[in-house]
Amino acid sequence: MNNSTLSLSCFLKEIKLYFFGFLFSIFLTTIPFFIVFSHIFKVYVALMIIIFCAVIQCVVHLKIFLHLSYSSKNYWNFIFLLFTFLIILIIISGSIWIMCNLNHHFYYHSHHIT
Repeated sequence: MNNSTLSLSCFLKEIKLYFFGFLFSIFLTTIPFFIVFSHIFKVYVALMIIIFCAVIQCVVHLKIFLHLSYSSKNYWNFIFLLFTFLIILIIISGSIWIMCNLNHHFYYHSHHIT
């Protein structure tokens, strides 16, 4: 085999992997839609299935599309991913805290005006 045949073989393998990831992501997206629209499960069971599908979809995206692995050569990519999750956690928790604080103060003042 020459170099171009190996290159084409690797390219086709990568395309198949992306196509599998795309189809699996669509499948993991349609499951929660079906569960919510059909109302066949109780709320807490449906919520657990939706969270499970979301976690699996995150793993699929990280492995197939972002090529994140736990090897030593991808150490900094993993550190940056953890830092990104930390920043997202700070933004979400700060936003919830601000909204709860505003709700508390607005509710208190609106009932004492009359």
